Amino acid sequence: MNFAKIAHLDERPDNIMWRPRGASGVELRLIDFEDAVLFGHVIPIQLINHVVENWDWRYPFKDGDEKVVQLAKPIHNNFFVEAVRQWVDDDDHDDFDDFMRLRGPIILLDLSKEDMSTTALSCDLFDVNTETQGPAPLSYPEPQVTSSSSSFMVTAPRGKKRNFETSSTGRSEKIQKQ
Repeated sequence: MNFAKIAHLDERPDNIMWRPRGASGVELRLIDFEDAVLFGHVIPIQLINHVVENWDWRYPFKDGDEKVVQLAKPIHNNFFVEAVRQWVDDDDHDDFDDFMRLRGPIILLDLSKEDMSTTALSCDLFDVNTETQGPAPLSYPEPQVTSSSSSFMVTAPRGKKRNFETSSTGRSEKIQKQ
């Protein structure tokens, strides 16, 4: 998708079709392009609002992203690739949605550290005027992240805590339940 310069914006397991191909190959097909946006083009605010209002961590948007112009970039695809990779490697969560409620914010944080020019994590292009744009979107509690040099803990709004250790690449790869 990055080679084609398209942000799919919904590359979750339900939209990845696969079948065996030959003795040791696999054929993959990505489906459901209804939310796809060309790189450099504006991501529809309706999609971002839906994600933020429903606290849907399966997508690479966070509270506040609805207040700035969001341009489609490679990080949007990279987020899904990393999320699916980590979910496949995870032995504790069979359901992708459950996994993303825990890991989605951390994956987005890890990717944004690598490229601070992504998804408006570091720059506001404009502020939404609530007098002309209507009421402020619903807010929800953000997970709290506590970190040290090699590990960090996430306390989710419902009080669940998870410890993560970072590898030498800076990615949070090892999960340790608490």
